[in-house]
Amino acid sequence: MASSFFSNGLHNEGKHQFPIELTRARKGNEEERRKFIRNAFQHYQTTPIIPEDSLAEKTKQYLDKIWNDWLEYAKAFDTPLEKIWVDLCHGETNKVAESYCQSFLRAYVEFSRVWRPSLGPNEWEVVKTVNHAVTIEDVWSALVRNADTKVLQVKRTEKFEETGQWPTELELRYSSRDKNKRGNPAYRIAQWIPTLAKEMGLSLKQSFEKRETSSEDVIILLDVLWTRAVDVKCTPDVRVAFHSAVLLAAIGGWRPACLLNIKYKDVQLGWVRHLNKTHLVADITIHQNKQNENRIERTQRSTMRFSITTVPCSQICLVSLLASRAFADRAFEAEFISPDQVLYPGPLEHGVEYVPLKWKPEVEDKGTIIPIAYNTYYKLWNRVCFVAGLREADRMRPYAMRVGTGNRLDGKFKFSGLRLLYSHMMIGSLTPAVRNYILDHSTEIHEKSYLPIHVRHNIHAIAFPGLTGENSVLISLQSSALLRRDQNAPIYITQDDLDNWEKRKDMTSYREQYDENKKTNRLMARHIKERIKYLLDCLEKLRLKEMRQKYFQEVDKLRALGLSTEHLSNKNATNPRRHAPVMDAPVTSRIGLLLQKNVNPEITITKVTAYLLRKPEKEIFKEEYETEPSEPQTDVKPPPETRCLICDFPYANVSSLTRHVRERHKFTKPFNCPECLRNGIVHEVNGIPSAWSNHVQKFHGKSHTPNLWSEAEKPAYCPICQKTFTVSGFSSHYNRHQKSLAFPFNCPECQRQGKSNNTAITSPDDWILHVKHAHNGGQTHGAILQTNASKKRPLENDDISNKRARRE
Repeated sequence: MASSFFSNGLHNEGKHQFPIELTRARKGNEEERRKFIRNAFQHYQTTPIIPEDSLAEKTKQYLDKIWNDWLEYAKAFDTPLEKIWVDLCHGETNKVAESYCQSFLRAYVEFSRVWRPSLGPNEWEVVKTVNHAVTIEDVWSALVRNADTKVLQVKRTEKFEETGQWPTELELRYSSRDKNKRGNPAYRIAQWIPTLAKEMGLSLKQSFEKRETSSEDVIILLDVLWTRAVDVKCTPDVRVAFHSAVLLAAIGGWRPACLLNIKYKDVQLGWVRHLNKTHLVADITIHQNKQNENRIERTQRSTMRFSITTVPCSQICLVSLLASRAFADRAFEAEFISPDQVLYPGPLEHGVEYVPLKWKPEVEDKGTIIPIAYNTYYKLWNRVCFVAGLREADRMRPYAMRVGTGNRLDGKFKFSGLRLLYSHMMIGSLTPAVRNYILDHSTEIHEKSYLPIHVRHNIHAIAFPGLTGENSVLISLQSSALLRRDQNAPIYITQDDLDNWEKRKDMTSYREQYDENKKTNRLMARHIKERIKYLLDCLEKLRLKEMRQKYFQEVDKLRALGLSTEHLSNKNATNPRRHAPVMDAPVTSRIGLLLQKNVNPEITITKVTAYLLRKPEKEIFKEEYETEPSEPQTDVKPPPETRCLICDFPYANVSSLTRHVRERHKFTKPFNCPECLRNGIVHEVNGIPSAWSNHVQKFHGKSHTPNLWSEAEKPAYCPICQKTFTVSGFSSHYNRHQKSLAFPFNCPECQRQGKSNNTAITSPDDWILHVKHAHNGGQTHGAILQTNASKKRPLENDDISNKRARRE
């Protein structure tokens, strides 16, 4: 007879015999099965079921704190704690138990008053730390939860062991988030809390106004993060990580805890073939928080993945920031040393559509690609908003990013009009199912908690269609959290404030105690120093709130009268409490200005990587510090020979080469580059003339590049030398101009057009901005991107006169 699966030694490894015959699961040696079942029964008969605690650590700490407060309160009475909660379960029959709970909540509010520093003559004042009824609701909810698990659960178990029936009457349930369970005795206390709030002067309103951040708000905050580096102090690692986390929050609206300390293993860079080009893409995995870790998952809602690629707007190019972090950490397994290797890898092998760029094993397992803690993120968010000039009434929490993104995902919304460059963008409407999956909540929660007070939609136009004009962009702009900001609002106290605080009694006492202990008791001296810092921090916060409130009142009044407010702003103010300069502020601000210009991702990655590696400014912007050699070079290399790389024949110059290629070579289908083949490389080129020129220029040099571009493919007009170039080829041309330009100079294009208000150009940045605004320059810095209708260069005055003369 064939032996069974169990008898062949499944539970006795090393004793099985061959051949092994497979059998069905849970079938086999009956004696062994029964023995195992009896042992399992005896084990579980003596082992109680203890539910796994799946609470977050922060929630556990809060529950423990409330329960400890209850234990302290109960010391005032001789009544056993168990009796109070058992009696409360009987509802209206026991008023004494309710009185214990009511007096605890009242005492919790009463003794929440503490002494805090003030700016008044008394120097200190009593301040309430509980100001809203919602706090008491949360306290009661936590207390009921503790009582049910720590007291009533034990009583229910004892009762069950005595009677064999589960005592449902010994249960208390109340949640401040779900108030629908009104039949529970704990709900009677919850109904009384509003009465307590009114008696104790607590507000029944929400403690903050729910706001949303628009896409434009995000870009403004990122501008402040970089260009106001003197006022927003942090390390390069934290700055880039904060920038990345803010972009992620703007893209998907995930909770802040999901976006911080993202690991390398959750980010996958790769190359994808699309439209015969190779693109750099990133797949990012987000792990949703607020998940029950002990839940058996039957869905995949705890994790989601999305893809992004490089984008023209440098400030929102998340792929560039992630790649910069990877280069700084030397995380690539392929040991890439320059961004162009990642951004421009060339065509993929035939039949290959995707190539993953793997991380080094040690980096993938333990490395963090967005290294920032929640406390740091929260403090930096508040600082950026403060420096941006937000008013106290417009103060935003980081959660405003989630609210704003949720509403953008909820329906079509045109980008507001302050940045006209992006006003054409439309945010696609997602179905509620997809929106809820991304945000990890339900439609009920979205409608309940994610609609801001200020509605951005033009409901006036909805009420009167066709009668209100085209003002939807204007109306949506009014809901912007940063609309009323003022970047000139005070952000620092004055030296006079600091001097006056040193004369305070409490400060004088602290200074004397510090002097007494700094040599004899260093531990005490350190403690006193911390108290001094705490005092200064409190006073600074109060003083700035006072200064900004006064500033906004005054500027609002003057601006309404049409008067200047220049005398109220102090743009050169510095922090009197910080004497050491912010060393990396200049280079940080320069990178911020660079990001505003929408530069090539290669430039962004190069600069940000050097910034993360703490390179000096001269090395990060080395192209501006390169100078011509002071002495003539003796060994001058002859210019490279011009060759046709298809037939490998030399020509006198590029013009002759171009004429030859146009006459002899017809590009009708894709082919492998002959020069690459001679070098042992297979590189396919599309069967169009301009593709051959692009390939030769990129991989083999300009000396061998025939000019096969059509006029439509050379839209970048140089206003300095009046030549046209391809967009990709203009950058190197402009860099050569930059080295020879002598500042200041007058714009030659303005002179050709006969403009009388010709402004002197004083720097490379000044020239780029001038071309962009005065001549409608596009995203290619220093170039005027011409349309087909205006390919010819603007005529000079002499040309115009001659043309008129010929007509006459």
